[in-house]
Amino acid sequence: MMTIAYISIAIAELIVTDIIATNLFECPRKQFPVPCFFYAAYLFVSVAQISFHYILNFNLLVSTLFTMSVCISYRAKWRQRALIALLSVGIGLASEGLLWMLVRIVTDISGMDISPEASGFVITVFASALLEIGFTILLLKIIRYFRVHTPSIYASIIAIFSVCLISMLLLLVSFANTSYLVAAIPTIILILIALALCCGIFCDQIRVQQERLRLNFLEKQNQDQVAHYTALYDRNNETHRLRHDLHNFLISAEALIELGDIEKLKEHIEKQREAVRPQKLTDTGNPLLDAVLSAKQHDSPEIDFQILLPQLHCDQIDPVDTAMLLAAALDNAVEGCADSSEPYIHIRVEQKGSMILVEIQNPTHNHPKERLGRLVSTKPEPEKHGYGVLSMRRIAERYSGNLTWSAEHGVFILRVLMQDIPPVVLPQI
Repeated sequence: MMTIAYISIAIAELIVTDIIATNLFECPRKQFPVPCFFYAAYLFVSVAQISFHYILNFNLLVSTLFTMSVCISYRAKWRQRALIALLSVGIGLASEGLLWMLVRIVTDISGMDISPEASGFVITVFASALLEIGFTILLLKIIRYFRVHTPSIYASIIAIFSVCLISMLLLLVSFANTSYLVAAIPTIILILIALALCCGIFCDQIRVQQERLRLNFLEKQNQDQVAHYTALYDRNNETHRLRHDLHNFLISAEALIELGDIEKLKEHIEKQREAVRPQKLTDTGNPLLDAVLSAKQHDSPEIDFQILLPQLHCDQIDPVDTAMLLAAALDNAVEGCADSSEPYIHIRVEQKGSMILVEIQNPTHNHPKERLGRLVSTKPEPEKHGYGVLSMRRIAERYSGNLTWSAEHGVFILRVLMQDIPPVVLPQI
């Protein structure tokens, strides 16, 4: 029965290694019979080295090397094989450590090892095998969750880093003056490797997030450029049409003058005046604001825009910052109107001396939530959106102002306060 227990723990380690290699690192297995040969060799050596547990002092190191040899069964680089082996052994060590802690709590065992002759040893080995597989499946689910919710990985990496660091310090303090320090050295080395991996993953995630934000910004910029060029193309066609109509109008007017039909000429002129009269005219004195407002109204004709925006007299506020702030606010407002049966956006801007208040209202059905300085977006993949509030807040703080928002009775109100004073240099994030 004891041999079966040893074989079960070895099979569990093989299953863990296979799950990590195929599901986590996505390394396919080599063709038969290569995997079978290495699996059988690992079972034999693993059972042998566990059986002589009290003779082999470097049990953990031997297990790591043989686990790495099993990884030859997969089409992977040596670096990936080393990581697979370290992760597999680390999971085994964590499961055995947790089980050992539980045994110490519920039994009166006081030594560092559970003797094979002790009662319940076989059950403990089977439980360790199941716990090891359970840890692996849990780790795989956590990693899959992080692939969808990337911002959550930062806090988790920091937590893992802290746990590993505390574990290493506890090992050093606990075994400093004992004979178990030599046996604990491989564990300490693995913890140091885990710390280095956590640091590397953390830095890599920061780089990936920065690159993702940069690509999203470039994509948004390209979309804005395409929309701008499309608008220019439409206006160019409209200009050609007006020139053609004007040419025909002049011919018709000249003919009516020759005929002396003044009443018909007046009627013709009035029709032409109605044709060229613009439907909406936004004139704030700031061409950038005019362009932003006109573009948003053009892109969302179903929304009722009500604009109260007098000409601003700002000497210190950059017009580009004002336009960017208004564009980001209108993007959020348009998103908030998506599920409304009566969409509207009310824009009110007031200037009193050097103080400028921007207030935008739009309907909302849900109470928005703020996380890390930005609103949680309702778009697909929300972790890639919702940075408009963060951008607006930085613009407001640059001019010694602030940003506030409220949502009451189905109305979302965004208020941005700025001062027409020299901008403050903010630290980069």
